[in-house]
Amino acid sequence: MAPKTTAVSKKPWQDIAQEAQDYRDASIANLDPDVSRLSEMLPRNVFGILRQHLSQTETELTEKPPEELLKLLAYGTVTATAVSMAFLRRASLAQKLTNCITELLPERSLSRAKFLDNYFIQNKKPIGPLHGLPISVKEQIGMKD
Repeated sequence: MAPKTTAVSKKPWQDIAQEAQDYRDASIANLDPDVSRLSEMLPRNVFGILRQHLSQTETELTEKPPEELLKLLAYGTVTATAVSMAFLRRASLAQKLTNCITELLPERSLSRAKFLDNYFIQNKKPIGPLHGLPISVKEQIGMKD
């Protein structure tokens, strides 16, 4: 989780923003693919870039509707770890292409996915109706009028 800052800070906002960006970038740097290899000169349509850096399986998993993905997870056709890794890889690429992430939690995501996979192996059923489905939460930052 990103470092907490208080509302009253003696640091300039630029320093606070840089700390948050550095934290985000460090969490993404541990993921494969290495997005630093992507060119800074990007085409208008970047969809092809995703397919160049993701495997066919990762592309298929991350483009499935959630109800289909949940069926695959519930039947044990795919693991929560494989799904989480596919979405983390896609998110890291999306960040490089569109600057859309404020915080990525790969360690927590993969830890939970491994827990869910072990649960499925031991109990032969999902833990609940959303077993293994990755989520993304939009951060809302209030602004003073």
